[in-house]
Amino acid sequence: MIGVLVATHGNLGKELIATSNLIFGEVDQIESVGLNHGDSVEGLKERIIEAVKRLDQGEGILILTDLYGGSPTNMAAMAMNELGGTHTIECIVGTNLPILLEVLSMRKTMELNHLVDHCMELAENSVINLREKINF
Repeated sequence: MIGVLVATHGNLGKELIATSNLIFGEVDQIESVGLNHGDSVEGLKERIIEAVKRLDQGEGILILTDLYGGSPTNMAAMAMNELGGTHTIECIVGTNLPILLEVLSMRKTMELNHLVDHCMELAENSVINLREKINF
């Protein structure tokens, strides 16, 4: 099964996981790391690296981050570079609850690269203008 790490600003990742647990029940092989006020980005990178090592059971790791150009994404990129020879890691930036739920639903049956492609297609349709959708 693909391991999942949600790396975000603040407690966003923790709360996304908590919300997914409301829907699916307790989920295995997933963790969050957050960058809070006063945290060092170098410390965040080390926490990402440690989490990847814990979560990887041989089928790869998908890191979900919140903001392109933000410190969690930048540190995920650095961790991917450092661990690239020993771990298969992909990262999707701009995560939201629909993407996380889809990852958790499909990670047992899809290979990592296919899961990333699938989620990128889903992302195009995960933000909806409700007025246009239901034709008020």
